[in-house]
Amino acid sequence: MKRGTCKLCQNEADLNESHYLGRALYKLYIDDVELPVVASPSLIIRDQKQIKEYLLCRNCEQEFTKRGENYVMTIINRKDGFGIMESIRKNPMRRVEGDYSVYRASDMRIDTASLAYFALSVIWRGCHVWRTFNGKATGGLRLGSHEEQVRSYLLGIGPYPEGAIVKLSVASDSASQNAVTFPRVNPDQQNARVFTFVVRGIWFDIAIGDELPAYMFQSCCVRSPEKPIFVGDFDRFLIFDPVRWKQTARILA
Repeated sequence: MKRGTCKLCQNEADLNESHYLGRALYKLYIDDVELPVVASPSLIIRDQKQIKEYLLCRNCEQEFTKRGENYVMTIINRKDGFGIMESIRKNPMRRVEGDYSVYRASDMRIDTASLAYFALSVIWRGCHVWRTFNGKATGGLRLGSHEEQVRSYLLGIGPYPEGAIVKLSVASDSASQNAVTFPRVNPDQQNARVFTFVVRGIWFDIAIGDELPAYMFQSCCVRSPEKPIFVGDFDRFLIFDPVRWKQTARILA
């Protein structure tokens, strides 16, 4: 432990070693006897290095774990099954949008509130500059005026942020089902900051902005009444993403 100011509650406290994507994900790879893929704009390798720093106090770490990470770990792709996909297959498809089938979380026992909390916690943690390897660092995401709203929500003292949308997608391709990436910025969106990352078969797209277009609210797993879940093949995005990492990720010497 290390004494300092907790980034979430902003109190002086003993700080734990916090992980950018959560300690449980690294443990999952160890249990599966495989090395995770460490990806950045300058290097993509299989390595056991963990991106972690003294960032949060014990109480705030537990808040992240209880309200988001614990649930996510039960439904992502694991050696013993892919929980969220198994639930989806037991329910009827509601419609097709482009290349994707759309299901309703409201038809299933899928806790989209916990999924959205997890997604926002990752993006918020991404505002910090994390040391990685080879003298580099990643993170430094910018949420602008919404950063404080997100922090208050994650801490449990504020409502769900007005300017936040979380789109939830489940991948049918094996590449996505075994991939974990850090968030990247989508530079094509002009009315919002949009961040994307995948955690073993679940793709998260998070939009942050003041005047988000209506279609984003309709695709939000929290704001939309039907709480849609998009299902499809995302393999091409894993091929495309390294190019975008090189173009958009903030890497500091």
